[in-house]
Amino acid sequence: MVASVPHAAETRFWLGAPGNGAALPLVRAALNICARVVLTVAASPVLVRLPPRLCRAPTDSVTSLHFDLCHSVIAQVVGRKRVHLFSPDDSAYLYPFAVAEGAPRVSRVDLGAWLSADATERAAHANVAHTTAFTCVLDAGDVLYIPPCWWHHVEAVTANISVLAPFDMSAEEQRTIPRPWTSPGWGR
Repeated sequence: MVASVPHAAETRFWLGAPGNGAALPLVRAALNICARVVLTVAASPVLVRLPPRLCRAPTDSVTSLHFDLCHSVIAQVVGRKRVHLFSPDDSAYLYPFAVAEGAPRVSRVDLGAWLSADATERAAHANVAHTTAFTCVLDAGDVLYIPPCWWHHVEAVTANISVLAPFDMSAEEQRTIPRPWTSPGWGR
């Protein structure tokens, strides 16, 4: 169970199992630090905040290469994760699925295999070589901002906990953002 009690000066988060009331002091302290960063972003009058999520990941778990249509802030609480980011300008080289296939914001590329120089994956998705990956490792206390439409692939280096705080795009962003996934050539 995760709870948040907003106050004007501070927000407190705590973790505990229902019925036992036990708190995890390290996680609680880290969540309080991360919450201050997330709430600073959340105070923006332009963005509509979506519900934050507490994410747990075991070592070696992967979130495959995809992009979201919102701003995202990842606050790392415990453990480590590696994030590979790609600009929307690299979309044509990342082999997205077509709209008709049902997942136009997801890549066909197994990025972990591609980065490990898997010959089959590299042959099937050779154009990934034309992209620029921005890679970072998040440790406890680190915060990463991911803009809308930026491709990202996430690997759990160790078991970890993070807070994901997504924010809707502003009305102006929603009106003006390019939507290449709606064109007939997307995903081919």
